[in-house]
Amino acid sequence: MLLCKTVADLAPFRNLISAVNTKNAHKELSKEPFIESIDNLKLSIILRNSDSSCLAVERQNDNDKKYSWTGNVDDWDHVLDLIDGLIENNRPGHQYLSQIPPGDANLVLSVGEYGGGDSDIGRVDLQGVVEAGGPG
Repeated sequence: MLLCKTVADLAPFRNLISAVNTKNAHKELSKEPFIESIDNLKLSIILRNSDSSCLAVERQNDNDKKYSWTGNVDDWDHVLDLIDGLIENNRPGHQYLSQIPPGDANLVLSVGEYGGGDSDIGRVDLQGVVEAGGPG
């Protein structure tokens, strides 16, 4: 789950997705300065050069906490639209960012739905990437 305290805190995450989509980049989300990784989870965001749509979050190896979130240009445009919907709504809410049914995990972006201290401002927490249905 990606947690964000306010809508304004979505900007760095949105910019990262946009950069991956326009620059054919590969980013490890947990290394970004606005991310706090819980339980040493690592999530790589990867642009695939493929026509088939699939926003799957998949475990890289069975015995570690590394996941890959892959999508093509259209997939990442869809994710940007979902983030923009949260920004335009400007109130607490969430979006499922990975495909349903999931690959190895679901990825949910939540804004203002969970309490947190002032230290959460400006940070997105990569917390429990594994949602119901994924391996734990």
